[in-house]
Amino acid sequence: MATTKGMTELIAAPRQSQGGTVTSGLASVRARRNHDGLRPPLLIQIAAPFLPRLSRYTKTIAGNVSGRTQGLSMPNGGSDCCGTCWFNARNNGEAGYAHTRDPEPALCAIRNLPIADPFYTYCANHPHRRPQRDSVPIGPVFIGDSTGARKLCQPSPDTLEVRQHLLALLDDIQAKPTSEYPIGVFADELVVWQLGEFQERRAVAGLQHIASFDPRSEEDGPFKRTRQDLVKFAQEALAKIARAGGHG
Repeated sequence: MATTKGMTELIAAPRQSQGGTVTSGLASVRARRNHDGLRPPLLIQIAAPFLPRLSRYTKTIAGNVSGRTQGLSMPNGGSDCCGTCWFNARNNGEAGYAHTRDPEPALCAIRNLPIADPFYTYCANHPHRRPQRDSVPIGPVFIGDSTGARKLCQPSPDTLEVRQHLLALLDDIQAKPTSEYPIGVFADELVVWQLGEFQERRAVAGLQHIASFDPRSEEDGPFKRTRQDLVKFAQEALAKIARAGGHG
């Protein structure tokens, strides 16, 4: 069962960034990776009772053009939102902005969740993260604001289908990261984190495999994503399962 204590433990411990700066886990206001000047600092919003590890960026996304860093403006909380998601019933199965002004209420069809503010509500099933139109809920739902800060607002459903799907996704995670929409938490990191929250013993072997990844392994894409955070998530998930007696 997911717990608020588990979320607190996830972010409470001090961390060492790639640049050597020690931060207060994920609870610091400015934190996260800044790989060779390519990754801008993280703005974390702390909101009781949850202390989530969430937004990767503040108001800019850094792009690397011919070896130089160029800031790209981010005018809102990110386009990976329910307002543009094909699982928002208002959007009639389409991704994008075509149904923004439709009168129907915003509702997440795969979670049966009314969405009060669809352009500042997020989850890992968005087409930016799962272009395969993955209809089984992956992890929690987050809300955010125009600064890019996000906080957890709805925990993951806990069903046999959800757990089996997370285990299947866990088996698909590769040592070399791929490019993904850079704002928010990457989908594979949420898979690993959620299995830890569930204290799912069937995930132990897969988590051990991921914990053995080279954290410096880097994507070929522009954001220079590494496996540093994923490895840490796996280690933390294994610790949660061990505390719950899940190695037996």
